[in-house]
Amino acid sequence: MESVFLDYFRSQNLATLPTAFDGRSDYGPFIAKGIPAGGLFSGAEGIKTPEQAQVFGGTAGTAYDQCYHQACDNLANNNDRALDELSDAAAHAVLHFATTPPRAVVAALAAGVELAAAGVPLETLPFRGEAQLQK
Repeated sequence: MESVFLDYFRSQNLATLPTAFDGRSDYGPFIAKGIPAGGLFSGAEGIKTPEQAQVFGGTAGTAYDQCYHQACDNLANNNDRALDELSDAAAHAVLHFATTPPRAVVAALAAGVELAAAGVPLETLPFRGEAQLQK
């Protein structure tokens, strides 16, 4: 998932830096159950580093978003440029995953085609999500 976002940002000539994907947010329970997840991060209560200030602007040593989870965290505090860029990236990822079959599905289909050509009845195969037949 990360590579889809990175490819998109590169194609749009937009700056990006990696961030920890450590389960500390709403996606945590999904990855804990093995459900793939990914996302975009525009800041929170963390402190902006000098490198981040150079790449994205702002002031090093201050919170990414000084209103994060505070009373001033409302639409007036919204960064419209970041919202535009990140929502376009999210839309790109949705389109990508909606139109590109996962490798496991492609592998399962390829294995199934080979077995069908060999006369093996596909309904007898134990497919459960990922390709179980790999060379």
